[in-house]
Formats: sequence, structure tokens, C-alpha cells
Amino acid sequence: MSSKSLISVLMILASLVGSGRVSAAPAAQGAGRYTINYKVGRTGVSSSDVFDASMLSEIDSLVARVRKGDAGQIRIKSYSSPEGRYSWNLRLAEKRSQSVVQYIKGIWPEIPDSLLAVENVAEDWDPVLYYVKRSKEGWKDEALQILRAKSDDREQKLQDLWGGVVWDELLWNCFTRIRRTEIEFDPQSNTQFSETVVSGEISIKFAVGQTALVKSVLDNTAQLAALSGLLSDGVSPSDTLYLDAYASPEGRLSWNRVLARRRAESIKKYIVDYGIPESRVIVRTNDENWGGLRLVVSEEYFGSDKSDILSIIDDESMDSEQREAALKRLSGGRVWNRLVAGWMSSLRCVNVTVQAAR
Repeated sequence: MSSKSLISVLMILASLVGSGRVSAAPAAQGAGRYTINYKVGRTGVSSSDVFDASMLSEIDSLVARVRKGDAGQIRIKSYSSPEGRYSWNLRLAEKRSQSVVQYIKGIWPEIPDSLLAVENVAEDWDPVLYYVKRSKEGWKDEALQILRAKSDDREQKLQDLWGGVVWDELLWNCFTRIRRTEIEFDPQSNTQFSETVVSGEISIKFAVGQTALVKSVLDNTAQLAALSGLLSDGVSPSDTLYLDAYASPEGRLSWNRVLARRRAESIKKYIVDYGIPESRVIVRTNDENWGGLRLVVSEEYFGSDKSDILSIIDDESMDSEQREAALKRLSGGRVWNRLVAGWMSSLRCVNVTVQAAR
């Protein structure tokens, strides 16, 4: 085997096991867009097929939004990287879309086909062109010339360029992110499955294990803007602010109580610094947010094991550690991993409500 071929094989093997630079995080997720990145030749949605299986929890949340009427059509678009025969690459893209559709129908079997729009791209050359444009290597101009010509033999020309150095670079650093499925949704609400969602509180979220107030966590920017507006204009001198502080149901209860209390203190300081008297800010520490977990499972989880999850949460004979252990045993840990990746982040919070004086 030539040194060039050996290098290519080693790089492909590296991407198959998700090691080295190839296992970098998926492409950044934009608002309303989620990207699944696949290992070489894989088309499923399990951890053996994709680099970050936790992204599936985002699909769960997206399906829940569509089901409740908060969003419209789900658009699924799958791509293959420009390696091998075109016909096979098209088949790979089609299978990737099929896997995502099957996953969605697994959590919502009755979803109308009209709410799913599927598109497949056999070979996505645009990201390759973008990658080469940003390169500072000596072969950049020659590679750009080949790509811009858009000839049928551009794959072979790139493989031959600079003795295979260019192609190996693309295999190692570019193609991994091209093998993907993008899932987007229409932000316009649909009325076919609409429900009314009522929220009368401001909810400030916290990173796992953290108590400091950070604007970049989840939707904190919007929530803090709402809180600032409330403190500036909407609180009368006789109103009382209540802070309900929580930790997610992960880890030791004793530490979660500490987290919840410190999170409440962080928000209380933020409010007092606005000029609200400390005596009008009441902290109610509620340690682990099992009620919040039950709510999101009831409203946003549509897996076949939903009833099993709720029965464990509702079992008053169990303490919090026993509930956590029971949930971790469901489906060999798959259920717990989905709950952690999809919803626990929203349960680490301090909820702020205002009670007017009577």
C-alpha cells in the first residue's frame, strides 16, 4: 500500500471512531436549525452513526413545538460529502433523511406527512469551496480553479493535486461536517394541533453546577430584559417578589439544595441592586425540580416510554435518589440521557413572580 493510500485509510478510520480532530463538535446551530453530523458511510441516528447523539433531544423539543402549534412545517435536508460514486452518495443522503423521519414518527406516530418536507443533496460541494477559500495553503489557488470549473472529474483532479495532500486535507478537516442532516422548522404556528400555553413568571436559567448569573445561558438575555423592565416600571412600592429556586434532579440532593439556595441569592442580589428593598424579595428554595421535569415530560415528551417516566416521577414511595436511579434504568439509560440532554437545562432555574399587595 502506498503512503498516500495508507494516510487516507487512517483518516477514514479516525472519522469512523470519532477520534482526533475529526470528532470536533458539529456545526453551530442557528435559531431554529439543528444539524446532525454523520460518520463516514453511516445513515442512522444512534451514537454509532453520528458524532453527537445528544442532538436528538433537540429534535424531540422541535417536534413538541410543532405538535403544540408553536411552529409549522419541519424541513429535513440531508447531504453527502463528495467521495465515491454519485449514485451511492445520493442513496446515503436519502437514507439519512429517512432515518430522521422515522425518528420523528417514533415519537409522534400520527404526525401528518404535510408537516414534513424532505430534500436530499448527493454531493455538497459548496462547503468545500468555502473551506478552500479560507485556506492559507500553497495549493489554494489551484484547488479553487478546479472547484470553480465544476467539471465532472473535479473529485479526481483534487485527489491528484499535490500528490494527494489536498484530498487528505479535505478528508481530515472538511468532509466530516458535510455529511449531515439539517432540520429546520417554519416559525409560523400551525393551527391543526394548537394548544394554549400560559406563563406568568420570569425564569432565569443556570449552567449545570453553576450559581452565577450568565446572560448567555439558554434564553436568559430575553428573560433578564423582561425582569429589568419589570423592576424599572412594573413593580409598585407595595409589591412582593417571590423567588422559587431549583436545581435539576441530577446528582446528590444535598448539593442540589446548596445550588438552588445560591442561585436564589444570585438573583436576589440582582434585584436588590436595582433598588428593590431586600425585605420585599422572598426566597423560596425548592431544591430539585421534579415538578418541572414532570411538566416537560407531560407536554413535550412523546416517546413510547412516557407513561413509565411519569409513573416513576409520581411514585411517592421513592425518594429523589431512588427516582433518579429508576429513570436511569429505563431502556438501558437511553431515557435518562435524553432527559438530561433535552430538558434538564431548563430545570436549573430561579422563577420570579410578583404578588401585588391586597
